[in-house]
Amino acid sequence: MDKVKSIQCTQCGAPLNLYGGGHRIRTLNCEYCGAVMDTRKDYAVLAQFSEQNKPQGCPLEIGMEGEIKGVHFTIIGMVAYVSTYGDRWTDLHLYSETHGYAWLSYQLGHFTFTRRVRYLPDRDMRNLSPKTGLHVNNRSYLFFEAYQATITYVAGELTWIAKVGDTSLIRDAISPPYLFTLEETENELEYYLTEYLEPEDIQNGFTVTDTTHRSFIHPAQPFRAPLRETLSKASRPFLALSLIIMLALSLFGGGNTVLYEKPQSLSSGITVFDFQINTTRHLTEITFNNPYASLWQITDITLFDEEKEVFSFADKLSQKKDNSREQKGQARFKLDHPGNYSLRITVLQKKSPANMLQAGIEFIVREGVISSRYFNYLFFLSMLGFLIFYVSRYFFTSKRWASLH
Repeated sequence: MDKVKSIQCTQCGAPLNLYGGGHRIRTLNCEYCGAVMDTRKDYAVLAQFSEQNKPQGCPLEIGMEGEIKGVHFTIIGMVAYVSTYGDRWTDLHLYSETHGYAWLSYQLGHFTFTRRVRYLPDRDMRNLSPKTGLHVNNRSYLFFEAYQATITYVAGELTWIAKVGDTSLIRDAISPPYLFTLEETENELEYYLTEYLEPEDIQNGFTVTDTTHRSFIHPAQPFRAPLRETLSKASRPFLALSLIIMLALSLFGGGNTVLYEKPQSLSSGITVFDFQINTTRHLTEITFNNPYASLWQITDITLFDEEKEVFSFADKLSQKKDNSREQKGQARFKLDHPGNYSLRITVLQKKSPANMLQAGIEFIVREGVISSRYFNYLFFLSMLGFLIFYVSRYFFTSKRWASLH
């Protein structure tokens, strides 16, 4: 940077760079001895904090230049904080000749970009509880948390007098990727708008590679899962199509009933019901229901084409236990040709009460049935694809709120 100048610390004599931070620069802070110097009084020492320790892990340093949201900035100062709950972060003071001052914050792999704003929220943030809604500049927020921030380290050029040990009360409201903040000190209230930045934005803008793995969910961090979001969007037309087809088949795919028997009595042995199949274009369906298996045990239901066996329920019925209260089942299959068919029911009488059989046993045969099975599979898979993004986002958001202190 061609405007970089150098002076000596008026306390310890260490060389310090001046990065042309503009006329609003109020203090120059020595990173070696902790001296706070007043730029308006020939760098007179206002205070000294020799015990301060430089924050570790931040990949950016004072003097670095880079672009954020298309604007060229220079890092001219650094202030580190610790919260009431022990959370630590570093604010990097930025300066642009065209856009003025801003802050780039770093915390365990997360970066946020902050500017002071003049617009106010529609509710007093000093009296809100978590998840309470508010509006600021036509955007909806949820109040997140309040905490005290204490300065632990100061270096470089700043537009205010910052000293180690200074505290402020912070109140944050979130609308990812935005965070709206009220900062309260003894003398003033200030409002800030923060936008979450992806690590790639900093890597590309400042040409750094070490941005540290993000180890927690930042309050302003948006949920990003591009592959899941793409899958969710791609699943929507298939979900709608399968649903429409399933509804259509439920209305028009049930076929025609060619046999409906609800006998008032059954004899032990074989009972035969004859019927005619007029079309084999689609599927034939057999449905039965025996709610009185404790009285009458059906051991087989067989479909015959004249004397040729076509289909049998014997295997399924043999799996029923003797103490089963009911028997029911359904089968769909393709017949070779229309014609005369018969349904043969093999019955075992288990008991002989006076009223041996009540209305309820029924046998139904339908022709021309269209199966929705594969569309059910399509609907299920499409629903999974559609929901995966929203379910993941829900758990992501839940984890964010679970981090509240």
